[in-house]
Amino acid sequence: MESEMRKAMIVAMAAAALAMSACSKAEQADTSKDIKDAGARVAAEAKEAVNSEEMKAAKADIKDAASDAGAEVKAAASDVGVKAKEAAGETKEALAKAGTELKTGAENVKDTVKGDDKSARR
Repeated sequence: MESEMRKAMIVAMAAAALAMSACSKAEQADTSKDIKDAGARVAAEAKEAVNSEEMKAAKADIKDAASDAGAEVKAAASDVGVKAKEAAGETKEALAKAGTELKTGAENVKDTVKGDDKSARR
């Protein structure tokens, strides 16, 4: 917002400077005073706009929105963490069950092989 005002002020000063080059000393002094006064008014209005109730309300709204967004992100991250822990627990349980089943299967095969060895020896 301020940079736009600065650009407008620079353009106005440049235009005034060009106009002043073709004027008499008295006209140049009046124009110079007018430009300075206009600059002071623009600066005062910019300061007033920055400190206005509307700007303060907008700043508060932005701060509240950012806070709300942060809370939502935190809640979502927490939920993801809980879901990840649940999934890890389920995976651990499934792996433990698969390991037990594999061990039982291996023992059954071992027993079967031993039984076949005894039959073959007789």
